[in-house]
Amino acid sequence: MSPWARLPITASAAGLQPYQVIVNCPSIGMSLPEAEVLLRLDTGRLVPLSGSNNEEIRVLKEKHKALWEFSVLIDRSAWDRHEIIRHAAAARLERDSV
Repeated sequence: MSPWARLPITASAAGLQPYQVIVNCPSIGMSLPEAEVLLRLDTGRLVPLSGSNNEEIRVLKEKHKALWEFSVLIDRSAWDRHEIIRHAAAARLERDSV
């Protein structure tokens, strides 16, 4: 489900309007496309850089992945409901990931 489709559900759970809650969920394609560049192995086979057993690349990918986490922004006037919104967003993500 699109993050935009989650907006009304998350906002309505806290009694807010959809414009009072912003859900930011970058696509997986944003996560380090440079690591998908193809390498030609000594055998002549092509593999993505991310598929190599290079520890440095693995660490770099993990650090970059952390930059693209899901976030929910809340209108200042609704801050008193942030815990309700947090729980609603977490519950929605949990349902969608199953």
